Amino acid sequence: MSRFEGKVAFITGAARGQGRSHALAFAEAGANLVLCDRCEDSPAVRYPLATDDDLAETVRLAEAAGAKVVSEKLDTADRAAWTGSSHAPTTSSVAST
Repeated sequence: MSRFEGKVAFITGAARGQGRSHALAFAEAGANLVLCDRCEDSPAVRYPLATDDDLAETVRLAEAAGAKVVSEKLDTADRAAWTGSSHAPTTSSVAST
C-alpha cells in the first residue's frame, strides 16, 4: 500500500507550476485528487495565468498516473464561489479522511 492510497488531496492552483507538480506527486503516491484553479488572468498579476486547457492537462497527467480526479474552475479568493463549490472540503469531510 502506498503512502497516500485511499486518501484525497485537495490542491488549489493545480493547472500548472507548483500546483501541477504537487498534484502529480500526490497522484504518483496513490492519492486521488480534487483540483481547482482560477483559469483566468488577474489585473494584479503582470503575466498570463493558467488556462482551462492547462487544468485539463493536469487532470490528464494525474489520471495517467492512476488517480481519480475531480476538477473545477474556481477562484479561491472569491468566497461565494468557494463556498458554493460542490467539491470544496467541509470540516466534516476533512475530518473523515
